[in-house]
Amino acid sequence: MGQLSGGEKAQLTYTILGSAIAYQFGLTNNNQGLEPKSFRFIAIDEAFKAQDEDKARYLITLCKQLHLQLLVVTPSDNIHIVENDISFVHFVERKEERHSWLYDMPIEQFKEEKANYLNQ
Repeated sequence: MGQLSGGEKAQLTYTILGSAIAYQFGLTNNNQGLEPKSFRFIAIDEAFKAQDEDKARYLITLCKQLHLQLLVVTPSDNIHIVENDISFVHFVERKEERHSWLYDMPIEQFKEEKANYLNQ
């Protein structure tokens, strides 16, 4: 087997970790892959900072296939990578380097109003 590229290593790592999580918490115990009282929550901080979009989308697709719930923390310039795969947005804006404002909204609302938030 030859050397793996950085992207191939990332995909292999995601697949192994995701599968291990799914197995450990019993997400594959029934026909639908869902155990109603099982742990399915993963947080990804600084998501996609050093990745190309294909690898980031691979991770999102893998998590969906494994029925994992994601909290994705990402800079606003990368939200386009996940906006078709998320249901809710919590958008933080800093004002005057002293105050933070938190906006909570369904993704549909964010898509309609995103120019208001991303161009500030």
